[in-house]
Amino acid sequence: MATTALKALDAAWWQTGLTFVGLLFVAGTLHHTRRAVQEAALAAKAAQDAVHSERAWITYFGSSVGSSDNIRIPDGGRPGRVWAIGLRWQNDGRSPAMKVGMWITSQILDACDPIPTFSVKDDITCDIIIGPGRDFDTGRIPLRDRDFQRVQRGEAFLFVCSRVEYSDVFSAARRYTEACFSVDIENGPWPGGTVGPVLALHPIGPQNTAS
Repeated sequence: MATTALKALDAAWWQTGLTFVGLLFVAGTLHHTRRAVQEAALAAKAAQDAVHSERAWITYFGSSVGSSDNIRIPDGGRPGRVWAIGLRWQNDGRSPAMKVGMWITSQILDACDPIPTFSVKDDITCDIIIGPGRDFDTGRIPLRDRDFQRVQRGEAFLFVCSRVEYSDVFSAARRYTEACFSVDIENGPWPGGTVGPVLALHPIGPQNTAS
């Protein structure tokens, strides 16, 4: 009887020891699994950061102003001097911006009018490619001289809104950059030592965003 009891006790000890060893293996497996998950998360974060650093980024680059006395309007007349205001953008990313579409519009309002909200065109996609570090113009907004002078004297307020949509090699989704400015017109230096109108643009309203 005593021998049988000792054998049973010995077997119980062996079972306990094997169970303990098994638990050590499970704990080790869980530790390696947790470490693998952490390393995978870090790798995914690094990949995401790489996309953000390498993708195309379209940002506002500057403005331009010019005039002409020989522009013919659609009704065939010549309204006198017409001014043209344009916005420039740049691809600040490290990869090309593809299928770039551009849109620009403006409003001239009185002092008591609220900040306008501009309705963006439904589809402004085209096939232009803008390489890294390259800048481009979204087009010009024509202003009759009388409206230009009113804004310059502070009798009216000019608002300009522009949007650029594009794709890149990292995502099939359409990305965009949108900006809305109030425009002050002041006199300042022009090329060649002359003096002429200079634009001062101030971001305003909710339509200053990007994706």
